[in-house]
Amino acid sequence: MTPEEAASGGGRDSSSSGSSTGSGSSDDGSDLSGTVLELIADQDAENAEYTFTVEGSVSPHTVSDKVAAEDADSITENGDGTVTVSGVSGAGYGDAFLVEGSITSMDLDASLWTVRYGGSEVDPNQFNESDSDSDSDSAEGVLELIADQDAENVEYTFTVEGSVSPHTASDKVAAEDEDSITENGDGTVTVSGVSGVGYGDAFFVEGTITSMDLDASLWTVRYGGSEVDPSQFNESDSDSAPAQQVLELIADLDARNVEYTFTVEGSVSPHTASDKVAAESEDSITENGDGTVTVSGVSGVGYGDAFLVEGSITSMDLDESDWTVRYGGSEVDPNQFGGSSSVPAEAELELIAGEDTRNEEYRFTVDGSVSPASLSDRIAAESSDTVTENGDGTVTVSGVSGAGYGDAFIVEGSITSMDLDETAWTVRYGGVEMRPQETVSA
Repeated sequence: MTPEEAASGGGRDSSSSGSSTGSGSSDDGSDLSGTVLELIADQDAENAEYTFTVEGSVSPHTVSDKVAAEDADSITENGDGTVTVSGVSGAGYGDAFLVEGSITSMDLDASLWTVRYGGSEVDPNQFNESDSDSDSDSAEGVLELIADQDAENVEYTFTVEGSVSPHTASDKVAAEDEDSITENGDGTVTVSGVSGVGYGDAFFVEGTITSMDLDASLWTVRYGGSEVDPSQFNESDSDSAPAQQVLELIADLDARNVEYTFTVEGSVSPHTASDKVAAESEDSITENGDGTVTVSGVSGVGYGDAFLVEGSITSMDLDESDWTVRYGGSEVDPNQFGGSSSVPAEAELELIAGEDTRNEEYRFTVDGSVSPASLSDRIAAESSDTVTENGDGTVTVSGVSGAGYGDAFIVEGSITSMDLDETAWTVRYGGVEMRPQETVSA
């Protein structure tokens, strides 16, 4: 029933309303034949559409003045024992039907509807479970990209192997002329657009979504009526990072003037993720001359910086208790990028003498345990290396090497000191090359 009909006293007389429980009784005591299905539009929905199909029969029903089938609703017998029903509602009103048989499919925007079946609220997706064995990414369906209320001018891009057409899910979520739909000439289509403040775009996708690039913290993504994680559309490329990714470093609300540094093997450019998370002129982006770029900055009180990274992040140095780090739209552990805080509790330590050295000595101490390791013919602990337990929970290791050879150990715990000639040695800890002093309490 529409709001206009209810206001004018139209629609079915509420005295004829039946029970909303499955196969219950009407008010006059007669039995209902079937189960009551109610589709109730949200208060802020306008002209929201639904369609469902039943293997069996469907008849109009009245639950209340606000939830009742109406003449404008379409009930079509398909000639194969199934019936398809469609309608439109909004502003907290809805339609009701008596279903005798099985609901085999339901197509609506679940964010705009409450669905009750047999008197209980249900997930409308349950009526599509017969298709659960097929890949939902490959099924044609409605894709909705809805910007958060506090987001402004946020961008998205996605690619489909198949076809894409504009769609209207609601007054606030609909494709517009400004959205770009580009056929790439290889059977794929790339779509991009901009939205904000709770509005969004919608498209009808026939095929497979192969990639999606957006800041997941600023968008809600729905596919086939259900909210989904946008990163699922990039899973086929999980073995290799996308060429470009947005990196966001967001300081905690109670943090003040907290610093970060990270290095990329590739390129870095400033980026704006939102009004509160954007690169600034004070941030430092330095090309190191070896194909790497080092970026550093300061932020606090819930603000942060954002960058577009093309390549691999090789290290990140920050106090993770003060920061939230997002990469490619998802929150990540900054330790995954390496750096001074990246070494796990158990890690390989390699000490490799320079090619032109002879009998170079080293000594280090670990608060924990140390065991010999062999990484190659040239880098392996030897019987002549000394591993001494100090009796206070620490272990001191010393040895000699040269001419490009070295020693290796498995360290479980923290390196508390390291003594060697930095110019004569290459030190790797946890697979990352470091200056000797960087290994201490790393």
